[in-house]
Amino acid sequence: MTRDIDHQLHLRFKWNGKEFSLNIGEADSVADLRIVLYELTRVPPERQKILGLFKHSKEPREEERIGNLQLVKGRRSALLGTPHGQEIKDPTELESLPCVVDDLADLNLKPAEPKDIQAEDIQKKIRRCQERTRIHIRHPFREGNH
Repeated sequence: MTRDIDHQLHLRFKWNGKEFSLNIGEADSVADLRIVLYELTRVPPERQKILGLFKHSKEPREEERIGNLQLVKGRRSALLGTPHGQEIKDPTELESLPCVVDDLADLNLKPAEPKDIQAEDIQKKIRRCQERTRIHIRHPFREGNH
């Protein structure tokens, strides 16, 4: 990475509730930036998502030079990603699990009992709806086209 003081950019990031800043050369690539971010956060470059640094929502190619990008200057950017070694683990491997409280246990809820719906009742409701429904034909079919 280039360490030319005359052409350094000062960048601010927020990650995992922590704020940090870094200096990177304009001649450095996006891949170099990701390596510096990895050294600070232990988030591997392939898992890094950088928000708010680039003017375009699409992240640039890894070989793109920082000086060639249209960066949003002065804004604190966000980094998303899980650090190496802190990926999701099997719960059986954890020493302690979080306490889960069943907040519905005190309500003594009983499952609803199904209503006895008779087929005859349904047929009566359907007939009643049919009797009340009026169909008005505004434009009748032309002879031979129905």
